[in-house]
Amino acid sequence: MKKFLWLLIAVVAVGLIAGGVFAYSWFSSPEAPTLEISDAWARATAGSDGGEESVTSAIYLTIHNSGRTADKLLTAATDAAKVVQLHDTDTRNDVSMMFLVESVDIPARRDAKFEPGGMHIMLLQLNQSLRPGDTITVTLDFEKSGQRTVIAEVRAP
Repeated sequence: MKKFLWLLIAVVAVGLIAGGVFAYSWFSSPEAPTLEISDAWARATAGSDGGEESVTSAIYLTIHNSGRTADKLLTAATDAAKVVQLHDTDTRNDVSMMFLVESVDIPARRDAKFEPGGMHIMLLQLNQSLRPGDTITVTLDFEKSGQRTVIAEVRAP
């Protein structure tokens, strides 16, 4: 009986340790938002079709939050444009319309994708043409993570 009791205690102890290791690995992501910004690019203004250049452009990117806490993109800024806004796109009755948003939620353990036809960073009143291969610096201001600077490569649409 004494051996059985020690064996039972050992099995329970091993189970608790194994469960703790599993729980630690499962929930070990940081409490605070941990943002990784990737694939930042801006739409070129010089059309390859020889058409007129636009005075607007957009920046697209992906923000991955591996933390356990959500964050929020509040603003964006760049020297490439006089006005920078956060936009989203909605399609109703086969008509796509952009609209200004005050901020963009960055959920915990998820991605926020800024892509053509969806959320994007709108550049208005450009200071110069954006040609494929150029780069522009963009500063993103987050509610919890503060400012992050990224380089966006200019790509043909």
